[in-house]
Amino acid sequence: MKKEALSDIGVLFLRFGLAFVFFYFGLDKFIHMQANASTIASLGFAPFNPTFFTIFQGILEIMIGTFLVLGLFTRIAAGAASFILTAIILVFWFKQHIFLQRDVGLLAMALFLLLNGGGRLGLDRYVRVRGMLEKN
Repeated sequence: MKKEALSDIGVLFLRFGLAFVFFYFGLDKFIHMQANASTIASLGFAPFNPTFFTIFQGILEIMIGTFLVLGLFTRIAAGAASFILTAIILVFWFKQHIFLQRDVGLLAMALFLLLNGGGRLGLDRYVRVRGMLEKN
């Protein structure tokens, strides 16, 4: 198998792995809404309604997962994922003094996709948004 084909398959696995995590936690926001809203409230986001924030975050995470699976707007989805993961890491570190090693690994995956795109096995190669997406 050619090196390019293996690289494309590797990026596909990376996209699917990160998408799975975002789908899972996005759906979890709706399945365990009260528990997630309580966690958000306990972290001290007083200006926000915790239930609204939970719903918004759940929808956003499911959208990120969908875009990553499709390989559509991969860099934008990876940028949003990077922002969310950075916020999670910082909030838990500064508020609860918990270091989330898993989320650092996920952040590295998201940053890779942000910098390199979704590879040739996605829909990005067929869509151009005002020059934001490279044609692979």
